[in-house]
Amino acid sequence: MNKKRHDKSISYISVALLMVVHTLIFAWIWYLWYHPMLMIPFYRKGSYLMLLLFAICLTASNHIFGGLRLGYYKVLDSIVARTLSLFTSYFMMYIIISLLSYRLVSLQYIGLAVLLGFFFNIFWTMLSNYIYYRVNPPRQMLLIYGDRPIDEVYSKISSRSEKYEIVKRIHCNAGEEKLKQVISRYEAVILHDLSASLRNHLIKYCYENSIRVYVTPKLYDIMIRGASDMDLFDTPFLLMRNRGLTPFQAFIKRSMDLLISITCLLITAPVMLLIVILIKCMDKGPVLYRQTRLTLNGKEFEILKFRSMYVDAEKDSIRLMAKGDDRITPIGRVLRRTHLDELPQLFNIIRGDMSFVGPRPERPEIASIYMSEIPEFSYRLKMKAGLTGYAQVYGKYNSTPYDKLKLDLTYIQNYSVFLDIRLLLLTGKTLFIPDHAEGVSSNFKTALRAEVAVTKEEDTDDQENKA
Repeated sequence: MNKKRHDKSISYISVALLMVVHTLIFAWIWYLWYHPMLMIPFYRKGSYLMLLLFAICLTASNHIFGGLRLGYYKVLDSIVARTLSLFTSYFMMYIIISLLSYRLVSLQYIGLAVLLGFFFNIFWTMLSNYIYYRVNPPRQMLLIYGDRPIDEVYSKISSRSEKYEIVKRIHCNAGEEKLKQVISRYEAVILHDLSASLRNHLIKYCYENSIRVYVTPKLYDIMIRGASDMDLFDTPFLLMRNRGLTPFQAFIKRSMDLLISITCLLITAPVMLLIVILIKCMDKGPVLYRQTRLTLNGKEFEILKFRSMYVDAEKDSIRLMAKGDDRITPIGRVLRRTHLDELPQLFNIIRGDMSFVGPRPERPEIASIYMSEIPEFSYRLKMKAGLTGYAQVYGKYNSTPYDKLKLDLTYIQNYSVFLDIRLLLLTGKTLFIPDHAEGVSSNFKTALRAEVAVTKEEDTDDQENKA
C-alpha cells in the first residue's frame, strides 16, 4: 500500500508541475503578444478563461496520447506523447486566437512556445522517470505458464527491466496448492496460458491476499469484456450481441470515413504528386501497387499503395516484409518508415472497400495460412478493414496473428465513435516509434511463430465451482 501511494504521489506531482509550467509558457506569449492583438481586448477574467482553455486542451490531449501516465511507457514514448499533446493544444489555441483576432495571427510566438515546451518535456520526462524508478524499483514477479512456449512473452516483459523483473518461472503442472504457496512470496504474478479452472482459482487467491495479477487473455475473455450489463433481474447478466455494427453505427462510421478521407486527400495531394514523380524517376516502373486483400465478411478487394518494392519483387513467392528486406527500394524504405506508401488507400476508403479505422486487411493467401492454425482468425472479418486500427496502434507490423486477433477483437467488441477518434489521433504517435514498422524475421514468410501451432483454444469452459 505504501508503494502504491508513492506511485500515485510522484505521478500526480509530476503531471501537475508539467501542466503548470506549460500553462505559464502559454500565459507568457498570451499576455506579451497575442492579447494586445485582439480587436476587442479581454478583461482579466477573459484572459483567465484562455489560460483555463489551454490547460483543458493540454490535459485532454495528454490523456488521449498517454502523456499523463508516469512510469507506464518508455521514456521515448512519453516524450513523443507529451510533444504531440503540446502540438495539438497549441494548434487548437491558434485557431481560437485567430478567430478572436478576425485574422490569422503570426505563428512565430506559438513556435517559440512549442520549442520551449519541447525541451522542457525532454528534461522533465527524463527527470521524473529517474525519480520514479529510484523510488519504485522493479516489481518482483512470478510467471506461471502453461504448455505454450513463453520465450516471447518473457522477452517482452524483460524489455522493461526498469519496471518489471521476473524472478521465477514455474509450470502450471506443479499443482494448485504448490502454486499458491509460491505466489504468496511475490509482489505480483503473471498467469500465461492456464486452463480456465486453474486460472479462476489462482485469481481468487490473489484477490483474497491483495496480490497484483497480470493475465494474458483468451479470446473469450476479450469477447466478454465487450459485453453489456443487464440489470433486469436480481441475477446479473452479460449480453454479447456478436453482430458487428448497428445500422446507425455503420452510417456514422461511413460518414466519418468520407469526411476525413476527402479532407486528407485534398491536404496530401501535393505530397502524393511528389511521391509519384520520385517513384517514376527511380526505375520507370508503375507508381501504384495493387494487391488483393480481405475486408468485411471475407469480401475481396484490390488495395492501392505506392510501390515500395522493385518490380516483380514477389514473382517467386509471397511473404511479408522482413527486417532489412532487399526487395525494398531506397525511396520505398522512406515511404514505409513514414507510412506514406499507404496514402492511395484514401481512394479505397472513398470507394467503400475500407474504413479509416478497422482490422488490418490481410492477403487471402496469408489469411488462409493463419486460419489453418487459428480458425478464430476469421472473427476479424466481422468489421470492414481499416487504414489504421487497434492492432496497428497498439501492435507491430510483425506481431503474431494471435496477438493481432486479440487486439482486433478488443476493437470490434468495444467499438464506439470516440474510440475511432482516439485511434485516429494515436496513429500519429506510431509514426515516431521505430519498432511499430519492424518487419518479420527473414526466416519467416508470415508473422507466424513456432508456438502458434498450439494457440487453439484448448481450455474448455470448466465448471468453476459446483457448490
